[in-house]
Amino acid sequence: MALESMSPRAWPGRSVSAQPASSSFCRSSAQNAVWSIPKARMKRSRPHNVYLSTQMVDILIALKTCAGNSKYLLPSRYDADAPMSRATFNRVTTAIADRAKAQGLPLEPFTVHDLRRTASTLLHEMGFNSDWIEKCLAHEERSSRGVYNKAEFEMQRRHMAQQWSDAVEAWEQGRSFSPVLAPPETGAPRFSPAFSALT
Repeated sequence: MALESMSPRAWPGRSVSAQPASSSFCRSSAQNAVWSIPKARMKRSRPHNVYLSTQMVDILIALKTCAGNSKYLLPSRYDADAPMSRATFNRVTTAIADRAKAQGLPLEPFTVHDLRRTASTLLHEMGFNSDWIEKCLAHEERSSRGVYNKAEFEMQRRHMAQQWSDAVEAWEQGRSFSPVLAPPETGAPRFSPAFSALT
C-alpha cells in the first residue's frame, strides 16, 4: 500500500519518492490503518509499519478508486500494470514550485524526499517525541541504545499520525492548530501478569 499519495496530510513513510507509485492496495491494510512494507523493499532490509490516520486511509481508498483494476495505487498513465515513474513525481514538485513563484509565494524548489524533512522538522517543533518521529521515518539508531530498544511505539505513532493530518487539514483551511502531544491514557498498552513476572 502507499501512505504518501503525495498529499501533505500523508505521513512520511520510508521513501515517498519510491513507495507510493510501486505500492499495491491491500484492503486489510486500509481496515487496520497500517501500511506494512516488507523488508525486501526497505533500505536496511527490515520490515516497517506506517500507521495511518483517517485522512490517509481516505486518500488511499480514493487513489485505489482512481487506479481502477491496476494493482498499483499510482499506475503509469500508459500502462496500468506498471507504476508511475519517479520522474513524474519530480515534475509535480517542480510545477508546484513554479506556480508558487508565479503567485509570489515563498516556496523554494523542493524534491519529494524533502517532504520527509519538512514533516520531521514541523513535528519536532510541535513537541512530539523524537523517538516516535525517527521510527516513523524508519531511521534506526546505531548506538547501544538502538541495539536494545526495539520499541515499535505503535500507539504513539498512530496518535501522532492523526495529529499531523489534523494539523495539515487545519492549515489548509487557514486555521491554527494546537496538537495533543500524548495519546489518551485509555489507549495505554496492557501487559499480562506473565510478562510482568519476567521483568
